[in-house]
Amino acid sequence: MKNEQIISFLNSYDYDIRKSGNARWIDQKCTCDVLSIIADCILEHTNYDKTIKFSINDIWQSEYANENVTAIFSKPSTDSTKAKNEYDKFFSQPVNLFTYSGILTYMGKK
Repeated sequence: MKNEQIISFLNSYDYDIRKSGNARWIDQKCTCDVLSIIADCILEHTNYDKTIKFSINDIWQSEYANENVTAIFSKPSTDSTKAKNEYDKFFSQPVNLFTYSGILTYMGKK
């Protein structure tokens, strides 16, 4: 994507949370490193196909996410019941940020 395309995309949205009232996605889990791996997991899951619908759990439970998140962040397995609350935030907050920003489109239930 060229810089002009990125600028045009960003200019096409109003990200003022005072207007939308939607700031639920803002949290410590939306750091660059976490956003990067979650985006990577989404792209891996969809194989860059924009028409594929998926849920947060599809990404969370994927083998690719498990291998990479545990290796990069030294976290327990993504299927660990002890880490369920942590992973719920780890995957859902970035996906919500991507949806809020217009990068992903919410299509309802899969």
